[in-house]
Amino acid sequence: MRAIAVTLVVLSHAGMATLAGGYVGVDVFFVISGFLITTLLLKELDRTGTISLSDFYARRAVRLLPASALVLVATLAGAWFWLPSTRFHSISLDGLFATFYGINWRLADEGVDYLNADAAPSPLQHFWSLAVEEQFYLVWPLLMLVYAAIWARRRAKNAPETTPARQTTGSASVRPGGPMPMQQRSAGSAQVRPGGPVPAQQAWGYGSARPGGPMPMQQRSAGSAQVRPGGPVPAQQAWGYGSARPGGPMPMPQRSAGSAQVRPGGPVPAQQAWGYGSARPGGPMPMPQRSAGSAQVRPGGPMPAQQARGHGMPRYATGEPRKEVVAPVVDKTPERKPATRVPLTLALIAVAGISLAASVTQTKSAAPWAYFGAHTRAWELAVGALVAVAASRLARLPGPLAALLTWAGLAAVITSAFHYDENTAFPGTAALLPVLGSAAIIAAGCASPRGSVAVVLRAWPFQLIGRYSYSWYLWHWPVLMIGPAALGREPSLRLGLALSAASLVVAVLSYHLVENPARNGPWIKARARRGIAVGLVLSTATAGVALGAGQFTPPVETGEAVEDPTSLLAKAADPQAVLQTLLAESAKRTRLPSNVRPAPQSAATDQPVIYKDQCHLEYEVVTPDGPCLYGDPDGKKSIFLLGDSHAAHWFPAVDAIAKKRGLQLYSRTKSACPASSVLVFNRVLKRPYRECAEWREKVLDEIAAKRPTFVVLSSNGGNFDGLVSPDNKLLDKSNWDKLWLAGWIKTVDRIKKAGSVPVLLLDTPWPPNSTPECMVTNPSAVDKCSARVAEAFYEPVRRKAVAAKAASLGAKVIDSQGWFCTAEVCPAVIGNLLVWKDGSHISTAYSAALTPLLNASLPK
Repeated sequence: MRAIAVTLVVLSHAGMATLAGGYVGVDVFFVISGFLITTLLLKELDRTGTISLSDFYARRAVRLLPASALVLVATLAGAWFWLPSTRFHSISLDGLFATFYGINWRLADEGVDYLNADAAPSPLQHFWSLAVEEQFYLVWPLLMLVYAAIWARRRAKNAPETTPARQTTGSASVRPGGPMPMQQRSAGSAQVRPGGPVPAQQAWGYGSARPGGPMPMQQRSAGSAQVRPGGPVPAQQAWGYGSARPGGPMPMPQRSAGSAQVRPGGPVPAQQAWGYGSARPGGPMPMPQRSAGSAQVRPGGPMPAQQARGHGMPRYATGEPRKEVVAPVVDKTPERKPATRVPLTLALIAVAGISLAASVTQTKSAAPWAYFGAHTRAWELAVGALVAVAASRLARLPGPLAALLTWAGLAAVITSAFHYDENTAFPGTAALLPVLGSAAIIAAGCASPRGSVAVVLRAWPFQLIGRYSYSWYLWHWPVLMIGPAALGREPSLRLGLALSAASLVVAVLSYHLVENPARNGPWIKARARRGIAVGLVLSTATAGVALGAGQFTPPVETGEAVEDPTSLLAKAADPQAVLQTLLAESAKRTRLPSNVRPAPQSAATDQPVIYKDQCHLEYEVVTPDGPCLYGDPDGKKSIFLLGDSHAAHWFPAVDAIAKKRGLQLYSRTKSACPASSVLVFNRVLKRPYRECAEWREKVLDEIAAKRPTFVVLSSNGGNFDGLVSPDNKLLDKSNWDKLWLAGWIKTVDRIKKAGSVPVLLLDTPWPPNSTPECMVTNPSAVDKCSARVAEAFYEPVRRKAVAAKAASLGAKVIDSQGWFCTAEVCPAVIGNLLVWKDGSHISTAYSAALTPLLNASLPK
C-alpha cells in the first residue's frame, strides 16, 4: 500500500494531469501510519501492561530524523545555489519549522495570505504531512498510557481482598507438601496460605501436584499429558522439557530450551532452561546463578525457591535425592490478559468524529487550515488506529467478503486519485473516499483472504517501492522544485518524470547509506536514551544550519546607481512627457541599479499601510475592525477606493491625492474580490466566494449612505478562478464576458445612484513572472523581466468593452497603460524603481511616484 501511496503522490507532483488527485496518497499514508503505530503500542501494552514513552520516541527519532535531516540540509544547499535568492530566507524558515515538525501551521498561515497565493511552492512543503503525523503521536501514546493506567487500576480494584505479598507471572516454587517459604501467586494459581501446605496449583494452565501423589483436580500443563483426577502424576511434557517418572530414570533424551542434554535412563542432571540454572534437587548448587527474576543464591548452598522467567523450580527435601524429580515446568512467558478495548475504541471514535467535523467545517471556511491542520487530519490516523484495535475481530471476516473489501478499497483510492483535482474541496467529506478505502484494504487484509489485493501488492515492484517509500517521499519534492532551475530548463511532464526517477535513485542510496544503518545500529538501539540523544543532536544541528543559512542570502550583482524618478515626476510641469522619456531609457537598460527600491530580496514585504492596519480584508473577513479612514480625516468631503488587491496597490497614490485635496479617504479593498458585481469561485477556499459578494454589497450600501465625491474602482482584469451561478455551479467560459460586463454595469449604476462619480481605473499590465525573482536571476539582463505590451493585459477585448460601456454610463475611465509601457514593452525597472513587487502588484514606491499623473486624471 505504501508503494501505491507514494507513487500517486510522486506522479501527481511530476505534473501528470490525469492524476491531479494523487495527493490522496498522503491520506493513505496517514491510515497506514495510524494502523502500524497503534498495533505496536497495543502489543507493548499487552506484553508489559504499560507503554514506554522513551522507547517510543527513541524509535521515532531513529526511524525518521537521520533521513529527514539529510534531506533538509541538502535542500537548503540546493536552494542556496540554484533558486532565486529572494526565496532563500523564506525557505530557511521553512527548514527551521520542518526540523521541529511545525511547518504545516506555517503553510496554513501563508495559504490564507492572498499575496502568497501565486508564490512558488517551497521545496520543503511536503514536510507538512510528517509534521501532522508527529503532532498526532505527541498525543496518542499519552492517551494510551492513561488508558493503560486506568485499566490497571480497575484490575487492582476488582482483585480478591486476600492479596498475596508477592505476585509473579510464573508459578510459585515451593517444596511439595511442605510450608511455603514466601507468599506467592502464579498467574492463575490458587490462593495459598503462607506457611501452609501447597494445594494443587495452576500456572497459566498447567498444574503442580505432589510427585507421586494424587492430583486433586483435572489439569493439563502446556503440552503436558492429561491426568486422571486423584491419580498419580504421569510423565509430563511442557515446552520441550522431558518428564521423567517421579523418582525414576528419564525415558528419552530431551533438551529443554537451553537445558543440558541428559542420558536416557540416567538421573536428571543440573538443568538450565531459558537462562536459569537447576542444581541437583536437594543438593548444593555448584556455581552462582540467577534465573530471570530469581533471587541470587550462595554458591554451594541449598537452592531456595526460584523463578525462571516467572516459573518456580521447587526444592525437594525427601531425604532421597535419587528419588527426587524436578516437577514438569512450562517454560513459556505468558502473555498478559489483554485489557478491554472498549474504552480505547470509544476514545478513537470520539477523536475521529470531532476531527472529521472540524475538517468538514473548516474546509468550507478556511481550506488551507483544513488541508494542513493536524486537528483536521487526526481522524485519518484515528481510522487506522481503529482498525488496529479491531484487528483480532477483523481476522475472523469471511474470506470471500474480505477479499472483495480489499479490491473495493483499492478502487476507492484509485478513483479518488483520478477524479479529484486542485479545485476539489479537500479534505472535508472528499477525504472519506481514500481514507475509508485504505482502511478497508487493511481491515480486510487482517483475515488474510485468498484472492485479495495482496496478490498485486506482494509483487516485487510494489515491495521494492514500498521499502523505499519514506526516502522517496522525502527526496522527490525538492528534486522536482530545484531540478529545473539547476538544469536551466522549464518544468514539463517529461522533465518531471525524469526528475522523479532520479529522486528514486537518490532515495535508494540514502536508504542504504543513511536511513537503514542509523535505524539498525546496535549502539543506538541498545538504550532508548541514545536514540533520543541522537534525535536531539540531529534536530539541533539541522535547526542551526537553517538559522545560519538564513543569515547568508546569496548576493546579487548590480550596476551603477540611477536617479530616482519620484522627484522628477513631482517637479515636472508635464509628468507624462517626463515619464515617457524615463520609460524609453529604462527599456534599454540591462543592469540592475545598485539603488533599486524596493530591493528584490525584500520586495515581498513591500505593502501599503492598509495591509498592516488590516483594512485590506482577507478571504473570510467581511467587516473591518475600524473605520479605515485615511487621507485628511478632517476633510469635509470624502472619496472611496473600492476593489481587490489591484485597487489596493493604488492606495499610496490615492492617499497622497486625498491628503493634498483635503478629502477623507475610505479604503475598501478585499483580496480576490472584484468591484464588478459577480460571484467568483475562489481556488484557495475551493468554493464560491460568497464573502466577497456580501462585503461588496455592504460597501455599496455604505457609499449610498455617505455619498462620496467620487469612487475609484479598480480590479484584476483576469477571470479570477471562474464565475459561479446563484446555485453554486461553475459557469461556462463562453458566458463570462457578458457576465463580467453586466457586473460592471451594476456596480457603476449603484454608485451613480448614490450621487457619486464612478472612476474606473483600468487594470495595470502584468509581468511575465515574478519580477523580484527574475531580477536576482538575471541581474545583468533585467530586460528579460520586461513585459511585452501584447501579452501584458488580460482579456484585452473585454477590457475595451468594459471601458466603453462604463464611459457611456457616465463613469470617468482612466487607462494607465501609458504610465507603464512604451509602444512595445513595459520595463520591470523604471529609473531605480522596481515596478512590480511580485507577479502582478505594483510596488508602493512606483505607485507613489505616479501620484502626479493620477491626480491630473481624477475628477476635480
